[in-house]
Amino acid sequence: MKILVTGAAGFIGYHVSSELAYRGHTVVGVDRDINGSAIRSRRFDLLEEAGVFQREVDIVTESDQLDFGVFDFIFHLAASADVMKSLAFPADYYTNNIIGTQNIIDGATKHNIPVIYASSSSVYSANKCSTAKPYKENMVLNPPPNPYAMSKYVNETQFDQAPIKSWGMRFFTVYGEWGRPDMALWKFTQQIMNEETVTLRGNGKYIRDFTHIDDLINALILVLDQRPKESIINVGTGRCITNERMVNIIENATGIKANIEYEKANKYESKMTLADTSILTSLGWESHTGIEVGIKSFVKWYKKAGTRYDT
Repeated sequence: MKILVTGAAGFIGYHVSSELAYRGHTVVGVDRDINGSAIRSRRFDLLEEAGVFQREVDIVTESDQLDFGVFDFIFHLAASADVMKSLAFPADYYTNNIIGTQNIIDGATKHNIPVIYASSSSVYSANKCSTAKPYKENMVLNPPPNPYAMSKYVNETQFDQAPIKSWGMRFFTVYGEWGRPDMALWKFTQQIMNEETVTLRGNGKYIRDFTHIDDLINALILVLDQRPKESIINVGTGRCITNERMVNIIENATGIKANIEYEKANKYESKMTLADTSILTSLGWESHTGIEVGIKSFVKWYKKAGTRYDT
């Protein structure tokens, strides 16, 4: 197949594009500001080596440059991410995530192209979960409390109203090699290795369902191959740890004791995320990378390559 991947210079877009090319698909990866940061530029260099065709296109203002008619499938992964940053720059999130998404939907609709797109566990932000009742795809969602989560909430509505087949994948805290320097695992690893203070919001008790990038990619490829009837699918592990426990694992992996300060929770973030993964598992998917193995692997990569991309 010939597949379009938006956001190909991003963390998940890079891994998706690489895997699709490895499987023999013709992949066109598009992103804006390819050279906007060192790690994004390096990801695109690696994609070129993997045989991925690359184009610098802003899907908000330049989607007309894309010849949608030549594609058999789209992975729409382009988005502005980060809950806290969205509070400071809400207009960017509405523009990039909602208008950009509508442009992809319009192009896909014109040529009847199926789409797998990135949603997020953040759509559940205003709902509560527990180990007994994790987040399930069919639960009624309360309006999310931050611009990033709201933009993903709207994206799901946009695709639901479109006359094309689509699958919204609600990602739960994805981590791994070639990740984003602004995410907690990267920042905490950097701070611990530099003997800087690690600030844990929620007094260290925020609980997250962490999903290793390899497990995520396996889930996306499974949906591409099987085309299930469900249009919204959680991608998590069904297991969770506190952010304090995550720091403990990094300490063990680095051999360095963290200097920790604690900060109160804020109303814009989920106190706990935990995925019900029954839809994915019914398709034959399972998580193969435990959190301790995954973090150890990330720290090893970070020591070898990641430090040059610190922000």
